[in-house]
Amino acid sequence: MPINEAHAQTISAYSERAQEYATVLGHLTATKEPDRRLVSSWSSSVAGSILDLGCGPGHWTNFIASLGRSVKGIDPTSRFIEIASEKYPREQFEVGTIADERGNEYGGILAWYSLIHCSPDELLQELKDIWSVLSEGGTLLLGYFRGSSLEAFNHAIAPAWYWPDSFITEVLKQVGFHILYQEHRADLDARPHGAIVAAKTETSL
Repeated sequence: MPINEAHAQTISAYSERAQEYATVLGHLTATKEPDRRLVSSWSSSVAGSILDLGCGPGHWTNFIASLGRSVKGIDPTSRFIEIASEKYPREQFEVGTIADERGNEYGGILAWYSLIHCSPDELLQELKDIWSVLSEGGTLLLGYFRGSSLEAFNHAIAPAWYWPDSFITEVLKQVGFHILYQEHRADLDARPHGAIVAAKTETSL
């Protein structure tokens, strides 16, 4: 999907605060233990290489690599890729979006809170692009802000969206994914959390 004005503004906003973001959130100690367990168990189930989509400062890419998996991190914010490459020189990082991966194939794609800034129409296209670069039976692990209704809110960096469980599962099924696992959590220090593991098992739209 071409980068539109809203996406360009989001990239610019992350660029301006990339170092701050990396310092505060770009390390495993800033993540939740249940999330680390989920990413670890999902990674171990993936047959083939993994793409960390919207990898930010690269800590999840490094975590997956530490588990012995082949993984690449991509992000449209070049400053994030600079930070990630400097901190984790052994890992593979590239500036890019899922559209840049056409022609490649992955056994698994991690989109951990990296699609939260997509409008509903943009989300549908992003998921189609993700579907297209997954191998048959490949899986997507998606992290998102869970809400009772589909609505935008003022995220600290750029406008983001709350997704009801029914909305995101329906969009995934519409694209051609089969839901394997779904969880949600309400921590006192964070917005409501949702995560889904979905497999490519059907013909995409």
